[in-house]
Amino acid sequence: MVTFLELPREIRDKVISLVLSHHEDAPTDVSDASGRAEFDDVGLVRWRKGEDVMYIEHPPMRDSTSLLLLSHQLQEETQDAIRLLPTNSYVLDVIIAHERKLWATWLYAPVLTARVDRVYATIRTIGCYEKGLSLFEGGDGGPPQITMSFYNLIERGLRLGPVGRRTRKDDKKISIKELVIDIRTPDVPSSKILPRQHCEQRRKERYRKENGPDYLLHPGYILDYVTSDIWELLNMSYHSASYGTLLYERIGSIKVLMDGELHEEWDLAKCLADVKFNDSFGHRPRETRREVFSRWKLQAHQTRIELGLPVTPLKEVKDEKEGSSSV
Repeated sequence: MVTFLELPREIRDKVISLVLSHHEDAPTDVSDASGRAEFDDVGLVRWRKGEDVMYIEHPPMRDSTSLLLLSHQLQEETQDAIRLLPTNSYVLDVIIAHERKLWATWLYAPVLTARVDRVYATIRTIGCYEKGLSLFEGGDGGPPQITMSFYNLIERGLRLGPVGRRTRKDDKKISIKELVIDIRTPDVPSSKILPRQHCEQRRKERYRKENGPDYLLHPGYILDYVTSDIWELLNMSYHSASYGTLLYERIGSIKVLMDGELHEEWDLAKCLADVKFNDSFGHRPRETRREVFSRWKLQAHQTRIELGLPVTPLKEVKDEKEGSSSV
């Protein structure tokens, strides 16, 4: 029997190329959560354990990783094939499951790299609301849980990448040139989608009580949530600055789509140049906040340069420091 390495090089190259281009199938239902878990393994910024994001506990080995480990010759041939990939891109599928949990599945991530060209993430809704706390309900004076769940996805992607549970707390310092978030209309009859104006918590409860429970959230409502959360993070306010820093430092641009149609776009290089002190970093003493903000802005600009992300010349730093005191 002919072994793989005995095949002609052009055939091996074609096989390797097919392996690297393989996409996993997206989940079609959320009835079985076995094999998934909320991760609490690397000390990410969070308000409570796991943030209601269900990841695959032990994802399959990355397609390129298995090839790189087989033999020295296959390692070299696989590295040659990786260099021929047009971009270092990932595809992520996110399901809002019964309005209770997020199911995150990496569908395409052929190569683990710290310099990602593009992440395309879909957000889908599967399963009608069930009893319990909805992700879209607020509490304790903070934002709805969905806000922190979405942030968990972004932060884990930027610190760890498309991996399973970790035992080490290393920050991989990952950068993403373009993050595309595409909210999808549920794959159900339109008559089973809540009217957009009835998606707020109390209106939603009343509508379902009067018409039945089997209504899914309108994609436009989720679109509003996602864009509002991103705007708040980039606003660098009293509460949001500590979270927004990561986006400014490690992402080139963000686009939010609905069913493939562009609705909102941010050029983070320009946003960084334009963002102004907004009583930012509220956890710091009031008299130091402006200085902390100014220093962070300079550092974020330099970090973007080091990570190969686009930058826009910063405006006069003295404008940001005016009236500030040293830390």
